[in-house]
Amino acid sequence: RVMVELQQSLNRFCLFSLLLLVQFHWRVGVGSPIIALAGDDVILPCHLEPVTSAASWTVEWTKPGLDPEFVHVHEDGRLLHEIQNPSYYYRTRLFVDELEHGNVSMKIFEVKLSDEGTYRCSLPVVQEEVFVQLIVGKLVQNSESLRKSVNYLFRNNTIFKNVVPTAGPEAIV
Repeated sequence: RVMVELQQSLNRFCLFSLLLLVQFHWRVGVGSPIIALAGDDVILPCHLEPVTSAASWTVEWTKPGLDPEFVHVHEDGRLLHEIQNPSYYYRTRLFVDELEHGNVSMKIFEVKLSDEGTYRCSLPVVQEEVFVQLIVGKLVQNSESLRKSVNYLFRNNTIFKNVVPTAGPEAIV
């Protein structure tokens, strides 16, 4: 009987803890797409607020439509290399020292044009997800025609000279 009551108390505590945990919300560092040039390193922001340690939780970064879709999975203090999409081998990392502060942002090294797209940041324990869009451009060679008509990419009052977006003109708002 004492064991049953102890088990019920433990179950209520776990349920209460889970309800508190579900009340956390996500915050992405920027509200607009992340823009990078092919070959650059880029950080895709993802943070838990209020600040809560994610050091012991599984962190999943996926790219919907990719097969396999796992870009980076951090579990038990390590990258699960065996389920990672091969095109991201040795090109991603989390800021492990920042996990305890709720920073689960991912860095992609040497961004490729094929990296462009929407990424999902999720922590299964809280059953929430955030989407971050990455736009990758490439530098074009200077030429006479380029001097006459320079390509600009406008995003949030930032001008990128000589950048050609990989999406069509309708994607540039």
